[in-house]
Amino acid sequence: MSAVADLQTYLDDQGIIDGSTDWPSVRRRLHDGTVAEPVNQLVVLTEDGGPQPETPADEGMGDCAWRFPTVQVRVRGDRLDSDAAEAKAQEIYDALHGQLGVTMGEVEYAGVHALSEPLFIGFDEKGRPEFTFSVQMTRPVRIPASL
Repeated sequence: MSAVADLQTYLDDQGIIDGSTDWPSVRRRLHDGTVAEPVNQLVVLTEDGGPQPETPADEGMGDCAWRFPTVQVRVRGDRLDSDAAEAKAQEIYDALHGQLGVTMGEVEYAGVHALSEPLFIGFDEKGRPEFTFSVQMTRPVRIPASL
């Protein structure tokens, strides 16, 4: 799975998004739902670059290298309700920033840290507030035994 899917599963397992919350989540696609079921409150998770992974060596101290996948968290709230959107963005931030040795999905991440605090980026064309921040995750990359 990708870091995006890992993060989505983790936040769902923590009861922060999806499930019984009023905050559905999607990967990579901001949308408005359907005419029958419009969606205003939404958490969108998508890849956000990050530094290049380290290149492992086949022997010596470089036989374990690290990857640093970065995920953008974007929170959209109900029309003109920036307080609820900000609170949800902060809740997600608080659940992720500073985590050490955390398993997300089937991957153990050595650490997770936010690159900034949640930032208000304005209202969309329908007056819905949006906040965003990115988290960088650190995980080891091991050399296959066949090398």
